[in-house]
Amino acid sequence: MRLLHFVQVLVLLWSTAGAQSTKPSVATLKAQLRVQQSNNARLQRYIAIAQYYFDIDQYDSLYTYTKEGLRLVNKSRDYSGDLHYFLARYYRQRGLYSQAITFTRQAIEYAQTANAVKKIVEFQYTLAVIYSDAGDLSRAIDQIGRNIRYLATHEDIPTLAANYLLIIALYRELKNPSLEKAYTQKYFALDKRNWPAVDRMYASILEGEILEQKGQFKKAEVAYQESLRYARLTNSPFRVIDALEVVGINLRNQQRYKLAIQLFDAQFRKARALKSRAVMASAKRELAMTYLASQRPKDALPEARYALYLFRQNKQPDGIINSLGTLTAVLKANGQYQEALEIYEEQQHLKENTYSERNAQKLAYMQAVFDIETKEKTIKLLQKNAQINLLKTLRQQQQLTLARQTQLAAAAIIGLLLTLIGTVYFFLRKSQRAYSALTHQQALLQQTANELTEANAVKNKLFSLIGHDLRSPLASVKVTIRQIQENGDSFQAARLLVDRLERQVDNMLGLLTNLLDWSMIQLNGFHTFSESLLLYPLIDEILSLASEQLQQKQLTVINHVDKTHSAMVDKQQLGVVVHNILTNAIKFTHPGGYIRIQSIGYEDVVELQIRDTGIGMSAEQIAALSTWPEVRKGTMGESGIGLGLRICREMLARQGGRLSIESKLNKGTLVRIQLLTLRNELKPEMA
Repeated sequence: MRLLHFVQVLVLLWSTAGAQSTKPSVATLKAQLRVQQSNNARLQRYIAIAQYYFDIDQYDSLYTYTKEGLRLVNKSRDYSGDLHYFLARYYRQRGLYSQAITFTRQAIEYAQTANAVKKIVEFQYTLAVIYSDAGDLSRAIDQIGRNIRYLATHEDIPTLAANYLLIIALYRELKNPSLEKAYTQKYFALDKRNWPAVDRMYASILEGEILEQKGQFKKAEVAYQESLRYARLTNSPFRVIDALEVVGINLRNQQRYKLAIQLFDAQFRKARALKSRAVMASAKRELAMTYLASQRPKDALPEARYALYLFRQNKQPDGIINSLGTLTAVLKANGQYQEALEIYEEQQHLKENTYSERNAQKLAYMQAVFDIETKEKTIKLLQKNAQINLLKTLRQQQQLTLARQTQLAAAAIIGLLLTLIGTVYFFLRKSQRAYSALTHQQALLQQTANELTEANAVKNKLFSLIGHDLRSPLASVKVTIRQIQENGDSFQAARLLVDRLERQVDNMLGLLTNLLDWSMIQLNGFHTFSESLLLYPLIDEILSLASEQLQQKQLTVINHVDKTHSAMVDKQQLGVVVHNILTNAIKFTHPGGYIRIQSIGYEDVVELQIRDTGIGMSAEQIAALSTWPEVRKGTMGESGIGLGLRICREMLARQGGRLSIESKLNKGTLVRIQLLTLRNELKPEMA
């Protein structure tokens, strides 16, 4: 989605604003660095050089000069926030999100110490973008929400607009159209008359995107042309390149290929002048796609090859994957099927490796979050221990004081006996209250220890499942790849093996999705967005997705869901629940069997019933479903990990729903899903 890309570009824009026309060349900066003596002057040069390498996407050089600058910060802390911010940019580009978050938070702390309000807003914006990159959209929205609440009271309208753009993109990623629309209306309601040209440019791009979504491409072209006009007023070649790309894509969508090719050529020339390989590669890929769309595959082929070469030089996995896909399509259009197959196989292999690496990064991020929360709980536990020890010491002191007072009272005259009894009674009551408080603290301590034990068990079970259940699918993929290599001379055989490899990868992705869904639920990473939803279209969509499995086992599905029944649910989570239950019904039903789906409406509840004629379960097996059930093979050897129904129950519980199962061995299974038809709940606050 172009909008999310543009709002992330604003991170760079803020830090370079106002310096486009006056900053010296990098060679001049390096020469000045060699002769400068003061730490303050040298730090300024290190920061300027690091900014230059960030502008041209050379992150290794950015890292080198930032680290050199940090060595001087020990003597002068004036630029600590900027240098930590550069390191955060480096780690974000490398996909090391935990380190990026750590350094961004440190940069924010330095900015707060210096009371640098604009930098605080900029760094917090960057932190939200990093959370988004890491897949933690809830934290990203919380972070950007704080920025918006601050900016709404400080009359910084252009910066507020940039934050609105990011939260619009985040809600679009979460598929929450109501909040996306609400913030879009807030954005367009802002007074744009005094905005800088760059903000007017991005406002025009957003307007064009909205028009394109409505199919109004001609009106969208007008908005995009307006964005190009504002881009030229910024005196920033990078902004002009962004605007040229969106205008070119719009023209290609209108089949005005000649003008689109001219714009992409202009984009390439500007990128080459800036020595930005990433933008050069993107322009060449768009040129190849335009030539291909205009039925000129021979012209598209050199452009597609050059785009792939540039992306490889720049070491951009996403760009390489997309360029491999474009080159595959161009080769097929030119009749070069053997090379097209080789390029396709390379794309699939790289896509699988990249997907695995990113999931490993996200798992590492989840582990880091878990470790931080564990450390915080450990600190609280130690604090409670200290409080308990303090209470014990106070009790001992009270007892000693009581003993001394008792000895003094024994030596007093008989006339003070009543006073002595009253004093003893008072201190005894005080000691009892202290003992009661101590007992209560010990109970809280035990409860905290139990929660830590349970959290650790959940983590161990999660990584045990990932290590065990991903090994077999990966082995199957490896065998299929070896067979493809052995049958490389036979195109037909290789094609069949590639199809089988794709199905194996899809199965493995589904397995990993279940594992990640379950782990996010356990770590409180899931957020529910309920809406009034008709059930029949959702069931029909899920049956369409499962049609291949149903045909393979020759199963008959009877869909008696009432087309008027609706419920207050999260569409995505309910889809996961129904898909899991339908998959189990298919898995444990013999070929030629039946599956019946129907809905029953009550006063404030609608019940979905999914019944099959499969092998059923015993009472013991049903009871085990609420813990860690035995993993059973399906009627045709299908496998699983035993998490499906557990995920279903936890997702339904978050929406006020319930799931129950009735089954007997060899007599099929009936699953009841009860959903609320009306719920009084608070919607997320719109700042």
